Amino acid sequence: MEKVTDSCRQFGVNRILAVIDPPGRIEIWDAHKVINTPESFGWDQSFKLSLVYTHEERFESNLFSERLAVSRKFKMKIFRNRVDAKEWLLGAPIAEYS
Repeated sequence: MEKVTDSCRQFGVNRILAVIDPPGRIEIWDAHKVINTPESFGWDQSFKLSLVYTHEERFESNLFSERLAVSRKFKMKIFRNRVDAKEWLLGAPIAEYS
Protein backbone atom coordinates (compact mmCIF):
# COMPACT_ATOMS: atom_id res chain seq x y z
CA MET A 1 0.00 0.00 0.00
CA GLU A 2 2.89 2.35 0.66
CA LYS A 3 4.15 1.86 -2.92
CA VAL A 4 0.68 2.62 -4.30
CA THR A 5 0.49 5.77 -2.16
CA ASP A 6 3.96 6.91 -3.24
CA SER A 7 3.16 6.35 -6.93
CA CYS A 8 -0.14 8.20 -6.61
CA ARG A 9 1.54 11.20 -5.01
CA GLN A 10 4.35 11.16 -7.60
CA PHE A 11 1.89 11.28 -10.51
CA GLY A 12 -0.79 13.44 -8.85
CA VAL A 13 -3.41 10.67 -8.80
CA ASN A 14 -5.98 10.31 -6.04
CA ARG A 15 -8.47 7.88 -7.63
CA ILE A 16 -7.61 4.20 -7.65
CA LEU A 17 -9.37 1.19 -9.13
CA ALA A 18 -8.08 -2.15 -7.88
CA VAL A 19 -9.26 -5.58 -9.04
CA ILE A 20 -8.75 -8.26 -6.40
CA ASP A 21 -8.87 -11.75 -7.89
CA PRO A 22 -7.80 -14.28 -5.24
CA PRO A 23 -10.63 -16.53 -4.03
CA GLY A 24 -11.51 -17.15 -0.41
CA ARG A 25 -12.57 -15.09 2.53
CA ILE A 26 -10.44 -12.52 4.27
CA GLU A 27 -10.47 -12.62 8.05
CA ILE A 28 -12.18 -9.62 9.62
CA TRP A 29 -9.18 -8.94 11.82
CA ASP A 30 -6.85 -8.75 8.77
CA ALA A 31 -9.20 -6.35 7.01
CA HIS A 32 -9.51 -4.30 10.18
CA LYS A 33 -5.71 -3.95 10.50
CA VAL A 34 -5.43 -2.45 7.00
CA ILE A 35 -8.46 -0.18 7.10
CA ASN A 36 -8.05 0.95 10.69
CA THR A 37 -4.69 2.63 10.04
CA PRO A 38 -4.54 3.85 6.41
CA GLU A 39 -2.54 6.87 7.56
CA SER A 40 0.31 4.52 8.45
CA PHE A 41 0.92 3.89 4.75
CA GLY A 42 0.33 7.48 3.66
CA TRP A 43 -3.36 7.49 2.74
CA ASP A 44 -5.47 10.47 3.54
CA GLN A 45 -9.07 11.40 2.88
CA SER A 46 -8.29 12.91 -0.53
CA PHE A 47 -7.90 9.40 -1.98
CA LYS A 48 -10.85 7.62 -3.54
CA LEU A 49 -10.55 3.83 -3.75
CA SER A 50 -12.79 1.55 -5.78
CA LEU A 51 -12.23 -2.18 -5.21
CA VAL A 52 -13.56 -4.96 -7.42
CA TYR A 53 -13.73 -8.42 -5.88
CA THR A 54 -14.18 -11.06 -8.56
CA HIS A 55 -15.07 -13.84 -6.09
CA GLU A 56 -18.29 -13.65 -4.09
CA GLU A 57 -16.82 -14.92 -0.83
CA ARG A 58 -14.04 -12.30 -0.95
CA PHE A 59 -16.59 -9.57 -1.70
CA GLU A 60 -18.85 -10.61 1.19
CA SER A 61 -15.98 -10.82 3.66
CA ASN A 62 -14.87 -7.27 2.79
CA LEU A 63 -18.18 -5.52 3.41
CA PHE A 64 -16.95 -4.83 6.95
CA SER A 65 -13.82 -3.14 5.55
CA GLU A 66 -15.94 -0.84 3.44
CA ARG A 67 -18.15 0.13 6.39
CA LEU A 68 -15.12 0.78 8.60
CA ALA A 69 -13.38 2.93 5.97
CA VAL A 70 -16.52 4.99 5.31
CA SER A 71 -17.11 5.48 9.04
CA ARG A 72 -13.59 6.93 9.23
CA LYS A 73 -14.44 9.37 6.38
CA PHE A 74 -12.38 7.57 3.72
CA LYS A 75 -13.82 7.32 0.20
CA MET A 76 -13.86 3.59 -0.47
CA LYS A 77 -16.44 1.31 -2.02
CA ILE A 78 -16.36 -2.34 -3.05
CA PHE A 79 -17.96 -3.77 -6.17
CA ARG A 80 -18.48 -7.02 -8.01
CA ASN A 81 -17.75 -5.61 -11.49
CA ARG A 82 -15.47 -3.02 -13.12
CA VAL A 83 -18.17 -0.96 -14.83
CA ASP A 84 -19.94 -0.09 -11.58
CA ALA A 85 -16.59 0.50 -9.88
CA LYS A 86 -15.46 2.94 -12.59
CA GLU A 87 -18.77 4.79 -12.57
CA TRP A 88 -18.56 5.36 -8.84
CA LEU A 89 -14.89 6.27 -8.99
CA LEU A 90 -15.28 8.79 -11.79
CA GLY A 91 -18.76 9.95 -10.88
CA ALA A 92 -20.23 9.35 -14.36
CA PRO A 93 -21.60 6.46 -16.42
CA ILE A 94 -18.85 4.53 -18.19
CA ALA A 95 -19.09 2.51 -21.41
CA GLU A 96 -17.07 -0.70 -21.22
CA TYR A 97 -15.17 -1.62 -24.39
CA SER A 98 -13.23 -4.82 -24.95
